[in-house]
Amino acid sequence: MNLADCQRLIDQSPQSRGRTAMQRWVRGKRLCASDAIRARCFDCMGGFCDGRLDCRVPMCPLYPWQPYGKRDRASTTVSNITQKEASYDS
Repeated sequence: MNLADCQRLIDQSPQSRGRTAMQRWVRGKRLCASDAIRARCFDCMGGFCDGRLDCRVPMCPLYPWQPYGKRDRASTTVSNITQKEASYDS
């Protein structure tokens, strides 16, 4: 995604912490780790256009820190995720 695409996504998206972090990045500001994760989730989720929801992509390495998910960060490992995938599919 180039900067013009990022700006278009920002302009079309509802206000969120991920949007704010993406705006800062587009302007050339440095992001802390949590803001970088929020900006990446914002990008991956299409700007949270369908609402600020859990992405339901537990195999993503950033999933334990996904800003709008309900999960237990301490127990998020690949083996635990594999066991939980079946519950997401139903």
